[in-house]
Amino acid sequence: MSPSFRNQIRIGLAPHRVTVGRVARGWRPLPAEPEERPCLPAVNGEPAWRPALAALAALLPENGAYDADAAVVLSNHFVRYALVPLHDQLVRPADDLALARHEFLQAYGPAARDWVLQVSDDGRGRGARLACAIDGTLLEALRALCGARKLALLTLQPFLMSAFNQWRAQLDPDGGLVLVEPGRLCVAHFHAGNWTAVSNRRIGSDWLQALATLRDRERLLAGSASTGDARALQVYAPDFPAPSAALRKQHPQLIWLPANAPADTGAARTGSGG
Repeated sequence: MSPSFRNQIRIGLAPHRVTVGRVARGWRPLPAEPEERPCLPAVNGEPAWRPALAALAALLPENGAYDADAAVVLSNHFVRYALVPLHDQLVRPADDLALARHEFLQAYGPAARDWVLQVSDDGRGRGARLACAIDGTLLEALRALCGARKLALLTLQPFLMSAFNQWRAQLDPDGGLVLVEPGRLCVAHFHAGNWTAVSNRRIGSDWLQALATLRDRERLLAGSASTGDARALQVYAPDFPAPSAALRKQHPQLIWLPANAPADTGAARTGSGG
């Protein structure tokens, strides 16, 4: 494997906190302790990502001292998701994007016309694929900030895709992945290794209750009181304390993934330490 001869800055953007971690170049790149900065609340109806960009601008040196590649992970607060059915007739990337645009327009209305879309190609089977959408002005503002700080925007990933790529080897192909952030719950389900459902919603402070409510709704929609009861859900909640033995016993179908990302994944945290 060739060494990376450029430093890398790993950035996590969330409404409540921004993290910036530097990874030095070389044969054995080692990440430095990340810096964190809380975000001010959004005001006057402004997008929630604007205070996060302001906090990021305050963390990055103005003199371009980093001169590095930037790998950014966006909180699920800033991303919408949809599942795009796989069609044999759609062979061009533009066809996939057009179908994804249709799905978002159906779900969110005319606002989706200005969103920037990406459709995953993760090789996880022949089922639906995951489409992600972000505000186009967020991408423009992030690119402008990186350019002003002499950073090359190398990758931009939603938290769901970052966590999925990080843990995909350990994920149950017939289970689910639960991502918990302050005020946000994202749940993805799989069957035979394929994406089958994605939910990304705002919640209150009790994410376990929100998850229970969501699962009850899923059972009702499936028309069976037992559907989904036995499905194991793997939980990644890096902003929250590790669960106690009593909590694990109370929720035997929840499998907690370690809060700290493996050093070689390149995953950026979107929140505070856990």
